[in-house]
Amino acid sequence: MGFNSSYSLRDQDLPNQRLALQKRMEGNLLQDERIIGVFYGGSIGTGTTDIYSDIDVRIVVRDEHYERYRLAKRERAKCWGDVLFLRICLGRIIVWLTMILF
Repeated sequence: MGFNSSYSLRDQDLPNQRLALQKRMEGNLLQDERIIGVFYGGSIGTGTTDIYSDIDVRIVVRDEHYERYRLAKRERAKCWGDVLFLRICLGRIIVWLTMILF
């Protein structure tokens, strides 16, 4: 017995939308010289995503740039598109995918 949604047809495209958002994020993050590493945690990192998986991304920033980078995290996420929720944690950004689906 699984989760039944009246939007299951619409939701079939969520993995494609998630991948497009990941590509925008990676393109933006990897061009920043202050960043020395980017990796995924959660279900993407373990390869166990499902249709509703969120994006847990960890960003490694050079020590001398950390504070300035931390203060600008919310602005950076706006470059990626429609982010539904941005939870700022110590040393990482967690992004939930949002979509306009109608």
